[in-house]
Amino acid sequence: MPQQETRRRRGAAASRSGARPPAMATRPPSRQGKKPVTAYVDKQVHKQLRSLGLELEKSNQEMILEALNDYFARHGLSTKA
Repeated sequence: MPQQETRRRRGAAASRSGARPPAMATRPPSRQGKKPVTAYVDKQVHKQLRSLGLELEKSNQEMILEALNDYFARHGLSTKA
């Protein structure tokens, strides 16, 4: 069954039962127009990232956006992350 059809059915069932709509429909304003980027890393890399975030008082998202901007700049692209 196509994914979109499944979403429609879930949404219709939720509206009949009085349940909350699917999480995708209630995206916070800060995430409007944005797409998630996912990467799978080794356990040690994840631990190191968390540790550095605590040390720098930055979230994973802040550090990843900073890293993406550095990468874009290194390749002569605009830093819009």
